[in-house]
Amino acid sequence: MAESLLALAEDEREFVSLEDLSLPFASALCRHLKAEDRQNTQGKSRFLDACRDFNQGKIDSSSLQAQTAKLGFLNVIDAFHRVGSADTPQRFFQDERTGSRPGIRIRPELIAMARDTHARSLAQECEA
Repeated sequence: MAESLLALAEDEREFVSLEDLSLPFASALCRHLKAEDRQNTQGKSRFLDACRDFNQGKIDSSSLQAQTAKLGFLNVIDAFHRVGSADTPQRFFQDERTGSRPGIRIRPELIAMARDTHARSLAQECEA
C-alpha cells in the first residue's frame, strides 16, 4: 500500500478512487508475493488468492482490479496508520470510502514527502 501511495503522491494526486488505486496496489502485492508468498497472519485470504491466481495466469488484470476493489482494501486502509495497538500521530491519507466515489484523499504531507529527494529510499524501505 505504501508503495502505491508514494507513487500517487509523487504524481501530486490528491484524491484517488479505490478503482484507480486497485491495480497499482495489487500489482505491487503480486510482485511481492512472487518473492514471499506469505503476507499476513490469517490462514486464508480471498484477495491474496486472487493475486496468486493472477501470478499463475488464471485471471487477467481486469479481474484482478475488480477483486482488489471489492476485497483488497477491507483491512489495509484501516490498519495502515496503526503500529501495534495505537494509531500513528501522522496520517498520510484520509479514508473516503463512504460516498458516491469511494477512495482516499492523499494528505499534503505525503505529497511533500514523495517530492523529497529521499523518496526513492522510502520506496525501497516500503519494499523491504
